[in-house]
Amino acid sequence: AAIQALKEIMDGDDVDAIKAKTEELKQAAYKLAEEAYKAGQEQGEDGGAAGSDSGSGASDGGPGGGSAGDSGVEDVDYEVVDDEESDN
Repeated sequence: AAIQALKEIMDGDDVDAIKAKTEELKQAAYKLAEEAYKAGQEQGEDGGAAGSDSGSGASDGGPGGGSAGDSGVEDVDYEVVDDEESDN
């Protein structure tokens, strides 16, 4: 509803009304984000309790801990190429 109200008023020239509707939309987005965060926290508590009983050491994030593979982070080799040396 807040999106539609903002779309309708944006065709006009009333800057104060546009700012007011933008603020209403922002507040609605904050409420939505808060609910999503709460839902994520509840899921984390449910999943975290089962994972903490394993005692695998995955929570320390160290090498071989297993948490790096879960987060999509990979260790890779790389080579630094200095463009200034190739000009000489």
